[in-house]
Amino acid sequence: MVALLTKVVRAVSIVFSTITIPFGVACQGDSNDQEAAATPDVPTVIGNPVWISSERADVPLSQITGMAVDAKQRVYAPDYRESAVFVFGADGTYLTRIGRKGSGPGEFERGCCAAFDPNERLWVKDAGNARYVVFNISGADATVVAKPAFVVPLPHQDPNWGPRLWIDTRNNVISIGHVTDPDRPTLRSVKHFFADTTGRVVQTIAEPTQTEDVTKPIEYTVGDRLKSTTLLLYQPFGARELRANGPDGAFALAGSGKYSVRWFSPTGELLHTITQELVGPELSLIDRAVGDSSLANIARNANTTVGLLPFKLPERKPPLYAIFFDEDRRLWVQHTTLQGMVQQADVYGPNGALVFRAAWPAGIRIATDGYVRGNTAWGLQLDDNDVPHVVRMEFTSGR
Repeated sequence: MVALLTKVVRAVSIVFSTITIPFGVACQGDSNDQEAAATPDVPTVIGNPVWISSERADVPLSQITGMAVDAKQRVYAPDYRESAVFVFGADGTYLTRIGRKGSGPGEFERGCCAAFDPNERLWVKDAGNARYVVFNISGADATVVAKPAFVVPLPHQDPNWGPRLWIDTRNNVISIGHVTDPDRPTLRSVKHFFADTTGRVVQTIAEPTQTEDVTKPIEYTVGDRLKSTTLLLYQPFGARELRANGPDGAFALAGSGKYSVRWFSPTGELLHTITQELVGPELSLIDRAVGDSSLANIARNANTTVGLLPFKLPERKPPLYAIFFDEDRRLWVQHTTLQGMVQQADVYGPNGALVFRAAWPAGIRIATDGYVRGNTAWGLQLDDNDVPHVVRMEFTSGR
C-alpha cells in the first residue's frame, strides 16, 4: 500500500512540478442561457493524494460507487457486490462494516450510493430490495455505531443502479428512474422522484431527452424472413449520454460528442448552456487494440464480419468523459484523456461561470464513485490486482 501511494505521489510531482497558478477565484457574472464562446483565464488547481485506505484481508472491497463523507471526514464506501458499507477514518484507517446481504433491517441486496441527510442520518440505496435503508450514526472519531432507523421504498420500478444519491434540505430523497411509454414499450424516459421519509412522492420532474452529440445505435437484422432478430449495435468509442444530478434536485445533461452542457434547476427550468471548443484525443494503440476486439465481438454476435459492420473505429474519442456535481453545488465537466494521462475538469459555480480548472492523477475516479467538498476530494484507485482503494486528495496550487 505504501508503494502504491508513493507511485501516485511521484507521478503527481513529475507532471505538475511546473504549475504555479494559485487556488481560488470568485464566480464572475451570470451565464443564464449563455454560450461561453471564449474560455476565461481562471486558476488551475492540482489534486495531490494525501492517503490511500488501509488494506486488510477482512475488507474485501470489490465494486464501490457513490461514497459519502460525514462531518468528521469519515468515509462511507458502499460495495455493490459485498452488500455492505465499509467505513474509513479521516486518516484512511479502516473502522468498521455496516450491513450485510439480506432483506431485513439494516441489510442490503446490491447496495450502492450513500448520502447523509440534514439530520446526519446515512441513506444507502438498496437496489436489490427496491428501497433506501436509513441509519442513525453515532460514535467517536474512530468508532462508528450504525443503527437501522427506517426504510423508504423505491418510488420507481427499475432499480437504476449507479446515479449519485442526494437528500435535499426537506429530507426528501431524490430518486432517479426510468419510465416506460405504455404505447411504445421500447421507449424509456428518465424521471426524477422526490420522496419523503414515508416513501410518499411529493414531486416529479421529467428529464428532457438528450439526443444531440450522442452516437445512436444502429438496428441490425440477423436471420431470414422466417426467423430474424433485430440487434442494436453500438460503435466502440461512440459518443454517449452524460447526466449529472445534484443537491436539491438540480441536474445537467450533455452528449459526450461535444462540449455543450445544459444545466437545469430542480423544477426543470434551463438555467445555463455551457459550451467550449474541445476536441477529443486520438485513439492510442491500446485503444485501437481494445476497439478492434470490440468490433470482432460485435460482428460475431451479429453473425457477420467486421468489414460488413455499419461502422468502424472513429479516429478520436469524444471530448467529454463525465459531468458531475459536488457538495458545493459546483458542476464538474471532465475531459476525455488518454489512458495513463493526468485527468482534467472545468469546474463551474452555481451561477454557471467557470471558477477553476482541476487536474488530478490518472486512475483516480471521482465522477461517479467519489465525493468532493471544498478543496478536498475522495475517489477510488485500483491497485495492480484491480482491488479498489479509497484515495483522499487535497486540491492546491502547484509547486
